[in-house]
Amino acid sequence: MSGSQAFPASSFVHLLSNLCGLIDKGEKAGIGLEARLITDMYDLSQQVRLSCFHAVDCVARLSGKATIELPEIDTFAAARQAISDATAFVASLAGEGMGEVDGDRFELPVNGAHGVSFVMSGTKLAEDWSLPQVYFHVVTAYCILRHAGVPLGVHDFMAHMQGYMVTDPSA
Repeated sequence: MSGSQAFPASSFVHLLSNLCGLIDKGEKAGIGLEARLITDMYDLSQQVRLSCFHAVDCVARLSGKATIELPEIDTFAAARQAISDATAFVASLAGEGMGEVDGDRFELPVNGAHGVSFVMSGTKLAEDWSLPQVYFHVVTAYCILRHAGVPLGVHDFMAHMQGYMVTDPSA
């Protein structure tokens, strides 16, 4: 698989893995899945569900495979299961490659706007729609938890970066 084909899948796997760590800390702190930043925004459970959905939807579209059904998230165990299922699905399709990508055209109907759609290449689907959606919902989950008092930092949001850490022996 080329680097551009692996790009969204590897990013989604990191983000979803980090989201699982955030959710674990939220549960330990006693935060409910109904927590939200403001009344007109989705709650924590829906932020998790949408993070998973956008990662799965992107990789399914790019690979030409059917998507998976994600569970309703009404417990922290269900949240972890949704994240685990989404991560496994994304990782399994990334291993197969994602086909043409740039030569394909994808249509995304705009909710509530009859007859209006976004039409874009697979690369633009990943870069301009799906990846920002996943980041938005993971960041919002992080913000909900921080706002509720869970002690989180950038190291929790970017936990995957620990794998790249090196120690300078001369320091």
